[in-house]
Amino acid sequence: MAEIQRYLVENNGGKYTGRLFSNTDSIRSEWIVCFLCGLMALDMFRYSLFVNYMIPETPNGSPANRVSVHKWLKHNKTDIDGRVLDVDQSDIVWHIPMIANLPTYVSNGNSSIYSAAFVVGLRRFDPTHLFDEGRNLMSIANTSVVIADSPSVLSMHPGAINISDEAVVVPTDRNLVMLASSRVEVVHMDTEFREFEQSYMLTDTPYSNLANEIGIDHAKGTSKFLPVIDKLPLSKDIMPSAPLIVDVIEHNMESQYVRIEYNVSTPAYLQLSYSYYPYLRVLIDGKPVKTFPTSFGLLGLESPAGVHTIEIVPYLSQLRVIVGMVNICTLILITFFWVTSNKNVISRDTLQ
Repeated sequence: MAEIQRYLVENNGGKYTGRLFSNTDSIRSEWIVCFLCGLMALDMFRYSLFVNYMIPETPNGSPANRVSVHKWLKHNKTDIDGRVLDVDQSDIVWHIPMIANLPTYVSNGNSSIYSAAFVVGLRRFDPTHLFDEGRNLMSIANTSVVIADSPSVLSMHPGAINISDEAVVVPTDRNLVMLASSRVEVVHMDTEFREFEQSYMLTDTPYSNLANEIGIDHAKGTSKFLPVIDKLPLSKDIMPSAPLIVDVIEHNMESQYVRIEYNVSTPAYLQLSYSYYPYLRVLIDGKPVKTFPTSFGLLGLESPAGVHTIEIVPYLSQLRVIVGMVNICTLILITFFWVTSNKNVISRDTLQ
């Protein structure tokens, strides 16, 4: 933009007024450039806001009362196989993935619309009830570590770790990467994201109640049924009477990629501890499979028996592909117009 402005003002003591285009179609061309630049500016505006939120609050980027906690998380990240739930921090939680390279829960508008209420309800849970009424909810959400401001009642919980005077860290022992069942039931959740967002110190939520009702067997990684939003076609391979056990062999979480190796005794419905989103490509042994949203807003799918590997890879929607192509073409056009106009200006200046 600075180069464009430089050619639109007088230079060299007023000898000439540099223009971006030739005189024949300068007005039309300038309007086109302004429109394309405006389109790019609007598209990048939200990224500018995102970057502003990431301005370090302390020299190492952690909030003042989380410096030691984030160092502890980073040092022990190899022992953490799930997500980190910080119940007393704001919804702007970039610090944990940025500093400790661990996943957490985001409920500030960037989460999937299917699971937004589920996540914000978890984040608003009263810590005193989290390991009671909310225990199964944390299991479904694959919560490995809970953090609360110190002093906290959680400091009395078995296994709790006091990190200086900042916070209490409580590792959990019942987090589930996936949940298997031989049966599904339609359960409609009448919940509102805004209602949960404006709440605080919840003793229970419709999601925690549902998690307590589905009959989770943590030792087997199964439940009596999986709640789903819509009725699913009957599967001939899944036998409700067959004994079911699921074992997660390996679980890798990376940016924009998830890999889960598991063993399931019989064909079953699976609920993964990841939010459902229409533009996620889910593969079993390299082959795409159909997915469906569960009542928790999480990923559901059917799995054959045996040892398999699930991969989750996001892809761009058609709208985002179109916007991306427009942006690329805009950059090419601006570069072309700038180079050609620069040559014209230099030629006119030489003739003078």
